[in-house]
Amino acid sequence: MPKDMRDWIQRLREAGELRRVRREVDPRSQMGALLWQSKEQALLLENIAGHPGWTALGQGVANWRHAALAFDTTPERLVATYASRLRERIAPVRVAGGPVKDVILRGGDIDLLSLPLHLNCTRDGGPYITSGICITRDPDTGAGNMALYRLMVHDGRTTGFMAAPNHHATQHRLRYEERGEAMPIAVIVGHHPAYYFAAASTVAYGDDEMALAGALLGEPVRLVACETVPLEVPADAEIVIEGFVPPGERRPEGPFSEFQDYYAGETGPQPVLRVEAVTMRRDRIYKSLQNGVRVEGNVYQEVPCCAQIYHALTGAGGRLDIRNVVMLGANFGVVIQMTPRFPGEAMNVLASAIGGDPTHAKILIAVDEDVDPTDPMDVWWAVETRVNPSEDVTVIPGVYVNHLDLSARHVDVPGLPTRPRVGSKMLIDATKPPTCSTQARSAFERSRPVGFGSVRLEDFLEEN
Repeated sequence: MPKDMRDWIQRLREAGELRRVRREVDPRSQMGALLWQSKEQALLLENIAGHPGWTALGQGVANWRHAALAFDTTPERLVATYASRLRERIAPVRVAGGPVKDVILRGGDIDLLSLPLHLNCTRDGGPYITSGICITRDPDTGAGNMALYRLMVHDGRTTGFMAAPNHHATQHRLRYEERGEAMPIAVIVGHHPAYYFAAASTVAYGDDEMALAGALLGEPVRLVACETVPLEVPADAEIVIEGFVPPGERRPEGPFSEFQDYYAGETGPQPVLRVEAVTMRRDRIYKSLQNGVRVEGNVYQEVPCCAQIYHALTGAGGRLDIRNVVMLGANFGVVIQMTPRFPGEAMNVLASAIGGDPTHAKILIAVDEDVDPTDPMDVWWAVETRVNPSEDVTVIPGVYVNHLDLSARHVDVPGLPTRPRVGSKMLIDATKPPTCSTQARSAFERSRPVGFGSVRLEDFLEEN
């Protein structure tokens, strides 16, 4: 059987990582808070107010433990495992049909507002399809793209379409607009986590994320033709929305609470998606995705970003002492665990890491092998005790940063509805002196309790 969202729900259930919510939940006033609080387990919401017959999966990948489960590895090996699969591709296969074609809606039968859409945060401009994976193609080359974008639901058959200036779908849309043509688009709502991780990964233009999804799944994606647009979608998805983005048409969009817990995205005219068809499984399950720090939306960003940095550092330079790469906080902070061999090497690694993820990586910290990069307190301890600010901190000004980074300044670019930002990067070397300086390095050896690592408290506690 192909891996899909049903398979993933079963894996979560078997691992004890799924909680069922049978009490009625209001998607506009309660669901967001429930998802935000459930940082350890996934939620299967079975009684959604105003939407009889619907079930929704939220926090499907609530943390790195869940992500590791999706890729049959451990949280400690997650980044290295993902990085190895980034080098692979498994081409999709075409099939005649699939479960996503059980129900086909067109014209007046379509009502996006009948979906159990939830409000993310208090000042959102309206409901969004937050879990929509958008599929587009370059009109000149046919190169495909699969990514997550903002889809504000305007009415029963129209959504917004907001993509960053540097995103491939924006390039596709601009090329269609130059021709005076509408851009075909298909939106996947609900599938195996591998699709969401692939959609959140940054790959070269023309490198289709659908083949990456196959590599992450370990099996080819089964594709089926859309009903109304010249695109193909996974046959085993829960829901697919088909439509066009007309040239020149704009509607007010936003605000929307973004991944760093700010209303950072611009509010104003954005392209729209006009829906032509909706296909779905007969017993479809909606995928609810909460945005913000330390919830599912950020996990889909963190793992690919860390893996791309890890891949850049270990692949090009052949380095073997990069132990882990971890994103902290609002995904603008990156911690690299390594063992420096000579003076200045850690700073070189930090500078190289910017190229592995040029937009998210803003504050980069290198720590040694005796520091847990997943523990913010341990990382901060290393910064406090091993950093001489005048020598171990470097600031790089005047660089392109994430367009949602409020600390950076906007730059006006004609023709782009979303303005890019220019800011700076900070590199912090919080490692011990390098291994070539044996005596200096030994002075920074951490003091540990007698029996550290071998004596376990659990072995001495009696059961109540």
